[in-house]
Order: sequence, then C-alpha cells, then structure tokens
Amino acid sequence: MSKKSEKTMATPDLKKRTRGQQIWHQFCKNKGSVVGMAMIIILLIVGIYAQFAYDYDTDIIGMNVDSILLFPGQDGHLIGTDHMGRDMLARLLYGAKYSILIGVLATAISTVIGVAIGAIAAYVGGKVETVMMRLVEILMMIPTVLLTIILVAVMGVSLNNLIWALSLSGIPFMARQVRAAVLPLKDSEFVEAAKALGVSDFMILMTHILPNSLSPIIVQATIRIGVTIVSASVYSFLGLGVPSPTPEWGAMLSDARVNMRQYPFLVIYPGLAIMWTTMGFNLMGDGLRDALDPKLKK
Repeated sequence: MSKKSEKTMATPDLKKRTRGQQIWHQFCKNKGSVVGMAMIIILLIVGIYAQFAYDYDTDIIGMNVDSILLFPGQDGHLIGTDHMGRDMLARLLYGAKYSILIGVLATAISTVIGVAIGAIAAYVGGKVETVMMRLVEILMMIPTVLLTIILVAVMGVSLNNLIWALSLSGIPFMARQVRAAVLPLKDSEFVEAAKALGVSDFMILMTHILPNSLSPIIVQATIRIGVTIVSASVYSFLGLGVPSPTPEWGAMLSDARVNMRQYPFLVIYPGLAIMWTTMGFNLMGDGLRDALDPKLKK
C-alpha cells in the first residue's frame, strides 16, 4: 500500500474522533503528563489501600514503646519508626488521604467561588466589575499566613480551618484567571446571537461563555492542587494546619524536627511524598494545558 493511500485512510479516522478523544490523544502524546497521571493514580491506590490495611487507633496514632526510633529495615519496619514507635510507612500511606483531601477540596472551593466572581465581573462590567475586582485585590493583599493565623486564633487548629484558609487565599488567583478568559468572549458573535434570540444573561454565561472558558480553568485548577498541598504542609509544619498526631505529611515533618539530625529518614520520606504528589499534579497540569489550549497544540 502506498504512503498516499495510508494518509487517506488515516485522515478520516482523525476526523471521526470526538472532542474528548482528541484531547485524550493529545494528552497521551505528552509523556510527562502520562507519567504525572500515573503518579497520581499510584498515590490514590496506596491511599485507599491504607484506609483498609491499617487501624487508625493502633497502627497510625497508637504508641509502641518497644519500637521507638527504629532505622529503616529494623524489626520489619520498611522505612523505620518515629519517636512514638509508630510505623513510618503506615503513617505515610495513610497521610496521602489528608494531603489529597486538602488539595482537592481547597482548590474546588476556591475555583467555584473564583469562577463565579470572575465571570460575573467580566460579563457585567462597569461599576460591578470595579467593585468586585477591588474586593478581590484587597483579599489578595492579605498574606495567606496571616489569614491562617487569624482563622486559627478565632476557630482553633483543625483540618477544616486549614481548608478554608487555603480556599480563601486561592479565590483571587482563580477570579483573575477567569476574568481574563471571559473578557474576550463576552463580545463574541455567538454571544450577540444569543442575546438577539432573547437568551437570559445567566444562561449565556452558563451555556455559552463558561464552557468556552473551561480549558484554562481546568489547567490552573490542576496545577493549583499541587501548590495547595505544599502550602498545607508548610502550615502544618508551623503548627497552623493539621494538628499532631494526625498523619499529615507537614505535621510529620514538624514532629521530626527534634530528631532529624540523628534520624534523617524521619524528614526524608514525608518530603519525598510531598514532592511526588506536587510533581504528579504539575506534570498532569502541563499535559492538560497542551491538550486543551489550541494555540499550543502545534
């Protein structure tokens, strides 16, 4: 068969692909994004496995006096134990749940609120846009650490308060991204046609403008999850996030500070877990950006 006939057969197959299939094909062409997705899938699998394989009260937070600060490989502990005799591997795997939960929930909340603010501000314009964006800029001026300290001082240290603090800090970022994506679309021909047909502004936003703005929103949200996980670990390390003995990776790093010189594995493995998760989401976000942004496909 000639090369010309092979091209002729390949072209209809490409045309028959749906939008979702085209995005998936483009995503898979980026080897880094496939690796990132595999890293996240592995993390999810071990996180789910840990919920059934270990008992929280005995294996995760229970004290074992006979196994305090064992080095990796001693007495069957693959990566050692901490200052309370708790198995590091069990706590590390169990802690994946908290890091993913914080990253996904905080990003989801900030994305939903940020999308609403940015879309309404860009579409309505005028004084409404000015007031909404000035409020967003005021919120952006408040350092995330200060915001977290205020919430902790008022409501106490907890997982929920950490999620809300990270959500509030992410709203300005998402609102500005969505506003920048919606502004070029609000004067498009399809929007003008919808207005001429009597479609309400709410329906235009929901069915015409936002679906065409989803690509940058999805990409930024995916990358934001990795940033949020790192931020959550930092605040837990400072004592402003998830309290000990919860096996959150930042809290594990905080507990290991006293013994890190003599037992460096106490900080190495939680640090590697944070790096693994962040790298996975960032690689996947890069792949989604290439697949969803038509300007970058070439």
